[in-house]
Amino acid sequence: MTCVVDTHALVWLLEDSPQISSVAIQALSDANTTVVVPTIVLAEIAFLYSKKPSSGWLATALWHR
Repeated sequence: MTCVVDTHALVWLLEDSPQISSVAIQALSDANTTVVVPTIVLAEIAFLYSKKPSSGWLATALWHR
C-alpha cells in the first residue's frame, strides 16, 4: 500500500500525539506501506515550527544548531 501523508498526520505521528487515529498509526507504521511525504509537507512543518516551536524532539531536530 502507498500512503501520501499530510502535515498534520506526519507531525502527530512523529510527536506521538493522541490526535492521530489508531487506523492512521497502523497504516503509516506497516512495514509493507510506502509512505510518501510531499515536499510541501516538509516546508509547512519547517514554517510552523519556526513560528511556534514545540518542546518535542521534532522541533529539536529541526532547529538544532
